[in-house]
Amino acid sequence: MKKYFVFLLSFIVCGCVTMTASEEDLTSEKRIHLVNFDGLQKGMTSQEVLSVLKKNSFLGYEIKEGSTTFSAIEIQGPYRQETLEKTGHVYTVLYYLNSILQPDGIVADDELMPLIFKDDQLVDKGWDALFKLKNK
Repeated sequence: MKKYFVFLLSFIVCGCVTMTASEEDLTSEKRIHLVNFDGLQKGMTSQEVLSVLKKNSFLGYEIKEGSTTFSAIEIQGPYRQETLEKTGHVYTVLYYLNSILQPDGIVADDELMPLIFKDDQLVDKGWDALFKLKNK
């Protein structure tokens, strides 16, 4: 009878435990940045930027099917490129894979960092700057 009482008491005590998550844990995005953009400065040419940034972003390894060897998983940089014409200037936007928020095999826009070049000179970076340019 004593065993049943101890079991019942431990079951009741365990049922009373609660865990809380801070608001920061629920709202903050935990990103692992794949590219360091700190070395970039406005006025750099696209070739200077490409020499500072890695050409490929290393994501990890995969096991080859039917083998015990690993191969690197890399995504070529820039991931995507776009050309815009605004106010008589040609803008080139290079999109670099910046982080992976969802490991789903799809690269979403919020995982990219746009670098904006005007006449082959770096003028700005980031989504806010790109939205301003597109809405001129």
